[in-house]
Amino acid sequence: MEGGDFPEWLRILASVSLAMAGLCALVILVDILRGHRQHMWIMNVVWPVTALFSGVIIQHRRAQTAPREAGFRLFSWGSRPARLRIVGVRCENALWPMIDLKLAEASLWTHTLSSGMSAKLFKLLLCGLAVAAGCKTESPQTAGAGKQAGQEHNMPGIDCPLRKAGVDPSGLRPFAEVEKYIAFLDRSDRAAWQKPDEVVKALALQRNEMVFDLGAGSGYFSFKLAQAVPRGKVVAADLEPEMIRHIHHKAMTEGITNLTPMIIKADDPQVPGEADLVFVCDVLHHVGNRAAWLKKAASEMKPGARFVLVEFKEGKLPEGPPEAVKISRQQLIELVTQAGLPLESERPELLPYQVFLVFRKGA
Repeated sequence: MEGGDFPEWLRILASVSLAMAGLCALVILVDILRGHRQHMWIMNVVWPVTALFSGVIIQHRRAQTAPREAGFRLFSWGSRPARLRIVGVRCENALWPMIDLKLAEASLWTHTLSSGMSAKLFKLLLCGLAVAAGCKTESPQTAGAGKQAGQEHNMPGIDCPLRKAGVDPSGLRPFAEVEKYIAFLDRSDRAAWQKPDEVVKALALQRNEMVFDLGAGSGYFSFKLAQAVPRGKVVAADLEPEMIRHIHHKAMTEGITNLTPMIIKADDPQVPGEADLVFVCDVLHHVGNRAAWLKKAASEMKPGARFVLVEFKEGKLPEGPPEAVKISRQQLIELVTQAGLPLESERPELLPYQVFLVFRKGA
């Protein structure tokens, strides 16, 4: 995020905060070299104030809706702008950066530690905390060459799929509305008829396969699929940026490293060429030009890959879409077969309200 996204007063606060942190480190270093303890009051004032300023910056950051790693320009000399990067563990509005956490911890423990150990050991510990806080400066030339944020902390990267797709976060629906829809998709009583565990088991996945969850929604199946292929990979694809944001955040916070969310276009499923299985559950009845969409998906699949289709049965059911948008079993088979994917098998007994059809692309 460039400096233009922040008001002048916030950039000033950020600059003061960084300057104080630098002064703090310099005083520690000088004291260590001289063997003195006379500047401990600076540590007990500068460090908490630095944490306070960081908190102000972070609260402003939370008010922004940019789903990406937080970093903003502080000042510049020549053509090399200095940046403060906040390494976070979320990629959406409520970013929780490590710098805030570590600075707050340091401010709380300073007095206790200073009275319980030698001056040199205490100062060395604080130097370590300052390094661990995550503040650093970098130029645009080096920013792109480093590791993806989060990797150096043994966490999933925070390279946000919304940013990669060029999605404007200001156009996303409000969180309250999105969370309500996600709660509907993930409601507990759905498992009684959707039978997610039984469905995943019926897929007979190898533990190293790549699965493409096409129309993943809230990730209802995506996370169970990721558990089924611990040495493989799951790509959760959807049209809705809000759903992708939700999946990405949940995968990061739960430490799921083999699940990647992806935004797709309405007219192109964008099936990865290496996918071993394409899973499409309760999606096809939402598609406009189904024949073209299926042909596109089939053309993108590799030979031997499976295409598993789950759709609601016809007739009056307690769950599912209106009868007018349902697709008959025969129509489903014809549409997918004409796209170039012949029917391999089906499990009519598996689900009470849905068909379970397995197609495979020929060699």
